Amino acid sequence: MISLFLLFAVGGLAVDGALPPGEVAAVLLPPSMVNIIPVPLGEFVPTGQKENYANYVHSLEFEFRGLAAQGILGDKGKDVRHKFSRSADGKENSYVHKFGNDGGGKYNHTVPFVLDEEKLVHTNATSLKYKYWFEPGQGLHADYNIPPENPLQIQHLYAVTDEGFTLIYKLGNVIAKNYYKRAPSSDAAPEVTSKTTVAPITTKKKA
Repeated sequence: MISLFLLFAVGGLAVDGALPPGEVAAVLLPPSMVNIIPVPLGEFVPTGQKENYANYVHSLEFEFRGLAAQGILGDKGKDVRHKFSRSADGKENSYVHKFGNDGGGKYNHTVPFVLDEEKLVHTNATSLKYKYWFEPGQGLHADYNIPPENPLQIQHLYAVTDEGFTLIYKLGNVIAKNYYKRAPSSDAAPEVTSKTTVAPITTKKKA
């Protein structure tokens, strides 16, 4: 069952803040270090290395203050574990994303997804749409609109590295990062054929 809780309880990073006027953020990876695996299968835990979270959380709470007032933004002080696996239905490009931060190593949120397929979900509090998609050279993207008609997206990028992945969060011009490693108990070996790294956050001038 998907919950709004994880969309905001993003594992405790800490954010730089908005970029100067006239600039937009971009995460660029060099062509020689391409992410070639659509979905990072296995279980992943935070390394403790984080960037840019405080302003990101502030932006979430401001932009989604109605949900924050209802206590739906969750406990942002705990780190979130992630697990990606293939769906039991055996369909191509069908996966399951589990995550949780209950502190007991359990996953209390499950999100089924098919690459490039948009999903619509209704909860007691609101509704949302989400889509997971893969961009070669970047990694697995997950975009959320809450509610569906809201043009402001919560964007997650899982950029695979040789140790695990870097989870990059973006809301408007605010970006945050959390670094993950493969858990010792993970049942899937790293699916990369060469080392990959995440380039520093850069900026592009708007046209």
